[in-house]
Amino acid sequence: MADRRRALVFLAWATLLALELSSVRRSELARRWRFFRHYASESLETRRYAGAAAAFDRDYFVFLDSVRRQLPANAKGVALFGLEPSNRAYYLAAYWLAPTPALSAPANIPPGWVAAVYGAAGIPDWRRVASVYHGAIFEPPP
Repeated sequence: MADRRRALVFLAWATLLALELSSVRRSELARRWRFFRHYASESLETRRYAGAAAAFDRDYFVFLDSVRRQLPANAKGVALFGLEPSNRAYYLAAYWLAPTPALSAPANIPPGWVAAVYGAAGIPDWRRVASVYHGAIFEPPP
């Protein structure tokens, strides 16, 4: 029974591999193989930075990762400012900062939340909590 199951798993794997290889151009396959070989020995963090989700702005992804690492323990959420005006920037932030909720440039920041500013701008009267890659985290005045 175990041999039969192993054979079926191998057959399914081989079928999926054949379907994938038949749907990809040879030049694309070569590019993917070079990419895989280049990043295979890199750390998980480096491989994430090179991924497709961050391709539109790699610095923004590093900013989000820095915010996630420097986020104050008592922060109930993150209001993000300086984002590219697109859904992909917000969705990447919501995914990467989860389970901490995130909002993109809200008019009113909920109590207990912090503001993460991507870029050189700051928030008047707010206290800088941490400097992060290409930005900073701010807390509201007491």
